[in-house]
Amino acid sequence: MGTLAVTNSFSAGTTIVAADMNTNFDDIESFVNTTPGVVQIDIVNAKGDIVAATAADAVSRLAVGTDTHALVADSGEATGLKWAVPTDSTKMPLAGGTFTGAVAAGTDGSGVDVTFHSATAGDNMLWDASDEKLVITGTDGANALEVADGNVSITDDLTVSGNCTIQTLDMDTIVEGDVIYGSGADTLARLAKGSDDEVLTLASGVPSWAAASSGTSWSGSTANGIATYGDASTIVAESTATYDGTTLALTTAGGGLKLDGLDSSDANTLDDYEEGVFTVTTTVASGTLTVNTSVDTLKYQKIGNRVFMSGGIEFSTATAPSGAWSISGLPFTSTNTGSSTREKTAMGVATVINTVSDVSPGSLSGYIGANSTSISMYLAGISAGASMNANYLDTGSMVFVTGSYATDS
Repeated sequence: MGTLAVTNSFSAGTTIVAADMNTNFDDIESFVNTTPGVVQIDIVNAKGDIVAATAADAVSRLAVGTDTHALVADSGEATGLKWAVPTDSTKMPLAGGTFTGAVAAGTDGSGVDVTFHSATAGDNMLWDASDEKLVITGTDGANALEVADGNVSITDDLTVSGNCTIQTLDMDTIVEGDVIYGSGADTLARLAKGSDDEVLTLASGVPSWAAASSGTSWSGSTANGIATYGDASTIVAESTATYDGTTLALTTAGGGLKLDGLDSSDANTLDDYEEGVFTVTTTVASGTLTVNTSVDTLKYQKIGNRVFMSGGIEFSTATAPSGAWSISGLPFTSTNTGSSTREKTAMGVATVINTVSDVSPGSLSGYIGANSTSISMYLAGISAGASMNANYLDTGSMVFVTGSYATDS
């Protein structure tokens, strides 16, 4: 910038005349008007006005802008500047705009409520930071939340206190007894409840209510009876059942046909089956015979009224035994039914080993009399039958028996 020079100078005591002062004033005015860099104060009109260059060695006034507007460069303006809404992408436009980056309300652990208002008074969507929930308030009956594409995933419980429409199915129309079913792929439909005693049937995959068919009826009044075929529409409960096939097969492992003392009066009916073991003792006319408790059981099978038995025993001690002897402890008492004594008795095969001497004459047999639980030991095959003498037996002697007998049990 140039240096101001005036025509007249004055020293102390000099008398100043008006003409000299006017000349100096003219010098100042000319300097201000012609010297670059000197700005006249009357170029600005209001607080906030800015003096800006419009070209080389030329300035102009840029009027004050709107509150919160920012000064931005604009080559289309005379001064190359203008006041405008800030366009910083990290700042929220106060007069609208487009977010191009992430937006956060509050900070992690210190959130704030955010409310979005609609064009209808009273309608809004509120993120309630303190209650940690999204609240959508609608007042005009229109849908408050719509998902036009994609799925909505809810990983916790969903509670709906108002009406709910799924696809076109209005849940507000559902009443007790209605059935919701798939009427097609990804499609739900409502089947109104049927009348009492109607049954749900299917026709081409579509359910409907219909009267129950007559079905199959029961007849008979036997408690715990066996269900048998009566006719095409009848099942009969019977106390007895007849099998008309050729083979009755029980194929499940561990199963079987159980006959447990049914006591049928029919002679041709198998009414009992049982199997097990029984413990025996001995009786001798003189002296003692003691059965070894480790070898004192025989096996038996009871089929109907016939008892089959087999096995062997061993004597642990024999103290001067002599005379008739027998084995006691049969599992069932022999029959006492028949027209003669011989009809009531039974004979079995018996063998004795480890005796004191050879048993002679005859062979050993077991005899079971009527109404008895003992086997008496006899010598058979001789002209006059007789009891086997117990003096043939000793400690370590063994007896093996096999046979069967009838019982009334």
